[in-house]
Amino acid sequence: MGLRIKILGAVVILVCAAWSGFWWFAASTVDSASADAIVKAGERGVSIECGNKTVQGWPFRMTLVCDTVDVDTKDVQVAAQGLRAVAMVYNPSHLIVEADSPVQLASSTLPGPVTANWKSGRASFQLSTDIVERASLVFSDLALKSTLFRPLKDPVAEQVEVHFKRSEQPANLDVSIRSQAVESALGSTRLPPFDLDVLAMVSEGAHLLVGQNRRFLERAKAGEVAVALERALISIGEARIQISGDFALAENGHLNGTPRIAIANTRALGQALAGIPGLDMARIQPFLQLFSGFGEKTEIDGAPASAVTLTIRDGRVTAGLIPVGRLQPIRLD
Repeated sequence: MGLRIKILGAVVILVCAAWSGFWWFAASTVDSASADAIVKAGERGVSIECGNKTVQGWPFRMTLVCDTVDVDTKDVQVAAQGLRAVAMVYNPSHLIVEADSPVQLASSTLPGPVTANWKSGRASFQLSTDIVERASLVFSDLALKSTLFRPLKDPVAEQVEVHFKRSEQPANLDVSIRSQAVESALGSTRLPPFDLDVLAMVSEGAHLLVGQNRRFLERAKAGEVAVALERALISIGEARIQISGDFALAENGHLNGTPRIAIANTRALGQALAGIPGLDMARIQPFLQLFSGFGEKTEIDGAPASAVTLTIRDGRVTAGLIPVGRLQPIRLD
């Protein structure tokens, strides 16, 4: 029995030594491969700076650690205080990235920089031969600050999840967004908190998955981008608003589409909207009455609701033969 225990102990020691040797070899490979990747990215016009780069995580993880990170492309600039990219040794195609806040994002496609702070933030990427197949972003206690949101004050959310997946057609992108307890303010008035749940497919959206924002905007300005909105659900107190339908942007910037809007508890919605400064309730109330009196009876998550299908043609919004309003062209410059 003593000999067997000694043999077993020797085998365990040999396996641990072999694994440690493999891990350190893999760690050196990851270190050199990341350096090569940064050089190759620079050749493609993507500048990446990883401050005090190290590889940690023995025995089962490969964690690339950067004390500071700066990424600069033609369209996007990102600066973070610290970053950890984690891959399991036995599943290197699944990459988990944790970043310390604040993170600042600037882009030629945005009116100004966006600064994000959070309690915890994590991104997950599923890779396939250097192509991102899936990506997820999950944040808790997220706060955003940017002129992009004016006249609203900087929004905050208790929880935000964003999931991307390449569609069956690789150029298209399936998108899922969930936000809980989103709050903001208009002037000195706090707006009622709301939850958001969105499911959509964006044609040509895969360009966004790999950071090609400019190419996506070029396709959009050419009228080649469409959105199939399966569900956009906004919950404000007891009220529910659900929007679905297909949308497309014409070359002149006008929106076309056939949105179906369903509302559960129009009374609660009217009360919530009445507290928002600047809203013309004299124009909104008849619209809510239209839903209550003439809308198609339906349900939103089991709650009784009324739905109206609108038509948008060159920015003109109608409900059947009734004109509802006009949307301004969307500028993508």
